[in-house]
Amino acid sequence: LRIFLASVVVACVAAQDTCNPNAVVGHCVLTGCFEWKHGPAYCDGLHCFCESGFCSRDQRTCVPDPATTTTTTTNTTTTTTTTKTSATITHACHPAAVVGHCVITGCWYTKHGWAHCHDGQCICDSGYCSTDGLTCVAENTYTLMNEVDSGEETSSLSESLVQGEGVPIWLFVACVVAGATATLVLVFLVVRRRERHQLAEHLLHGH
Repeated sequence: LRIFLASVVVACVAAQDTCNPNAVVGHCVLTGCFEWKHGPAYCDGLHCFCESGFCSRDQRTCVPDPATTTTTTTNTTTTTTTTKTSATITHACHPAAVVGHCVITGCWYTKHGWAHCHDGQCICDSGYCSTDGLTCVAENTYTLMNEVDSGEETSSLSESLVQGEGVPIWLFVACVVAGATATLVLVFLVVRRRERHQLAEHLLHGH
């Protein structure tokens, strides 16, 4: 009997430690899949499922899937180098996503965006998608946001390169001084030319 009870306890502990990527972490009949409650989850039918790259141990909250974490460690006799590779997870935008229910209240634009009621469910209109299972956004807007994020990363990288290997400060100061000097010389020449022209006209009128 003791052996049987110990086996049951071990099986329960192992089941709790298992992180299921296909776990149902809640229901979205009226409220949707809130991230503060379930983590990165989306609504499919009447259930909340974890986003790609996430799993659940308690059937309530989605956490990062340990299977997707990559850690590379290289050890040598003289140097130990540890490299951690982490991927930035972008929430997928699901077209025709269920963002709520319209049994009583209908699909309010202020709450769900561009959605329509179908069979008691609020579904994103054509050309719109949802990342949080609650609000519909335009697909082209979602693509533009990703491009802007990518551009900001590229800009940050360029700024880092400029700061690390940029133009020396003395060369920048020299260019500014040279430009200011050239401007002053040009103004002086224009003024002198105008004065000579006025003097010539005065002499001609005097004769």
